[in-house]
Amino acid sequence: MILALRLARREMRSGLGGFRLFIACLALGVAAIAAILSFSRAIEEGLRADAREILGGDVAISLLYREATAEQMAFLRERGQLVRWIDSRAMARPVKADGRPTLVQLKAVESAYPLYGVLELRGGGSLADALARRDGVWGAVVEEAALRRMNLALGDRLRVGEATVEVRDVIAREPDRGLNAFASLGPRLMIPFEAVIDSGLVQPGSLLNWEYRLRLAPGGSDVATITALKSRYPDAGWRLRGVADAGGGIRSWLDRLTQFIGLIGLSSLLVGGVGVGNAISSFLAGRLHTIATLKCLGAPERLVFATYFLQLAALALLGVAIGVAAGAALPFVAQAMIADLLPVRARIALYAAPLATAAAFGLLVSLLFTLVPLMRARRVPAATLMRGAVVEQRGLAWRDALVIGAVAMALAAFTVFTADSRRIAARSAPSLPFRCWRGWSWQWRHGPASRSWPAFAWRWPISIVPARRRPSSCCRWASASPCWWRRH
Repeated sequence: MILALRLARREMRSGLGGFRLFIACLALGVAAIAAILSFSRAIEEGLRADAREILGGDVAISLLYREATAEQMAFLRERGQLVRWIDSRAMARPVKADGRPTLVQLKAVESAYPLYGVLELRGGGSLADALARRDGVWGAVVEEAALRRMNLALGDRLRVGEATVEVRDVIAREPDRGLNAFASLGPRLMIPFEAVIDSGLVQPGSLLNWEYRLRLAPGGSDVATITALKSRYPDAGWRLRGVADAGGGIRSWLDRLTQFIGLIGLSSLLVGGVGVGNAISSFLAGRLHTIATLKCLGAPERLVFATYFLQLAALALLGVAIGVAAGAALPFVAQAMIADLLPVRARIALYAAPLATAAAFGLLVSLLFTLVPLMRARRVPAATLMRGAVVEQRGLAWRDALVIGAVAMALAAFTVFTADSRRIAARSAPSLPFRCWRGWSWQWRHGPASRSWPAFAWRWPISIVPARRRPSSCCRWASASPCWWRRH
């Protein structure tokens, strides 16, 4: 081993000129996976830290088209502080002549709203002051999009039903908005609860969502409260949620997005593995006379293998380190660019688990595509090399094939083990060794210029997703057609 280290160190004195592709392929793939997993972890930490703020309380109760009875309200108030609001779609009509009526997402809140967090206004004032009644007119706050759509300015008035309200400020951040910002059909218009009563919108049969949020007393349990509500009012017909259910839609969206983009990142790393294999093959082709000389001097195959394996392992570690560093920095850049577009506040930091996972993927892929050219090179006879004859590409020995198969299976198992949805990952894992072997066979039969691998970047992550969950028909067309890029 000491002799192999000395030989590898001398080989690397010539510099990294022939390994720029090798390092770039690994660094790009590892950086993509590290960035995706790190940003996903940051959003998960944000969901965990702001669970009560996102939910709006310790316990959330939702009723459709009707409000809770007086008995139910009294039972809830015994458990802690209660606040309610009405959420509905409504038409807002500006009073001024050049205003444009617009469909808005109406939210009529009580004075105690919100129980957790702060509703931030662009003017810096409090929500209670903005919604207070002045000169017989209730106040309102809106999103910036509402001002543009209705051609309004602060101080203008609009009508909602029979009530008239005055726009006094712009919402900068709503703590419990979450993914509703993407699902709503109109911009937010927030008015006092008393104003919606005056508007005439609260009538039997009105399409209103009655929302109740409960802030429990110190030591109270949301699980126990939900259990008590279910046992006390089994036929109430309400939807009950606790802190563990906060951000349910966000979590589902995040899991699916991370799973799909993560598979694309892994497939790009595998496609980069072909570049790794080509770079190694080119490097070893330039070292054939050196390998022949070593063999003629009595160097065993194990020494030849160890010498170049140690050299390539050091370069792989360098590429993985560059990728991990870039992947760790990308979430900070993304936070500065898209922080206002996210439904939650991501807790950007350096998380060890995502970076270690990305590094492990990079090392496994580099090992997988390094073994094949190394095992072929060590078995070439020295006499053939010294004569300058063309080296015939022979098949691998069965022991070498078993080692490569074991590494491929280890990569597949690691993919399933680290995936958020192991069911989807398990669909892709069995095909991984076969697709890798298919890539090797094309590479060795048709040379590095084989064009079968570009389809792999599309087909592998898409083919394992059920057809009903795939994003579009064009992805299904790309997955089904192995030569679509040649025709288009």
